[in-house]
Amino acid sequence: MALIKCPECEKEISDKAVSCPNCGYPMKPQKEKVVQKTVVKRGGCLTTLLLAAFLAAALGHIPVTVGSGKKKKKKPLLHVMLAYLMKKKARKD
Repeated sequence: MALIKCPECEKEISDKAVSCPNCGYPMKPQKEKVVQKTVVKRGGCLTTLLLAAFLAAALGHIPVTVGSGKKKKKKPLLHVMLAYLMKKKARKD
């Protein structure tokens, strides 16, 4: 903290003073420190996992008719999709 002279009354005042305590002359306004808050986004992976689990559960309860003629069966959509993907993968190998 340094002492400076007031330009109006020439009394010594602190260089941190907003105004002169003797005459009230306004000094340079001090710059306010800008505090930046960092927002941390959490739950990206957790949200994705929960959504995937919800969709898997929902698809597991949707019945789909599979087969033709007398061999028609109702199976959960998730099972039908997984069977299709497994067959497709087996063809590639």
